[in-house]
Amino acid sequence: MAFRINSYEEYLSEYKRSIEEPEAFWEGIADHYLWCKRWDTTLDWEFKTPSVEWFKGGKLSIPENCPDRHLEAPSEKSAQSIMYKAARGNVSHTADASTLLDPDVVEEIKMGALTS
Repeated sequence: MAFRINSYEEYLSEYKRSIEEPEAFWEGIADHYLWCKRWDTTLDWEFKTPSVEWFKGGKLSIPENCPDRHLEAPSEKSAQSIMYKAARGNVSHTADASTLLDPDVVEEIKMGALTS
């Protein structure tokens, strides 16, 4: 599945697929993201309770999924993306989208979030 829909006809086709094959459709969308842990079950549902769980057992990390999505447009590469407080030194920083691809910066943001 294409991650972007470029025409109304493509939209209708993908919509139909989402209704007829919801698990396969949403797995295709989910595969575009970085997962810390891939899900065990795509869809677990039971309507008597009711209970519906998507991507059961999966774990996502927002810092790992956000930055690169904004790098396609050259003007976005230097745009301010996030302000964060470092875990060490209690200092505030600003990072742009390209900086956020640095694993050390992502780890620093995670550590700051854990200590705030």
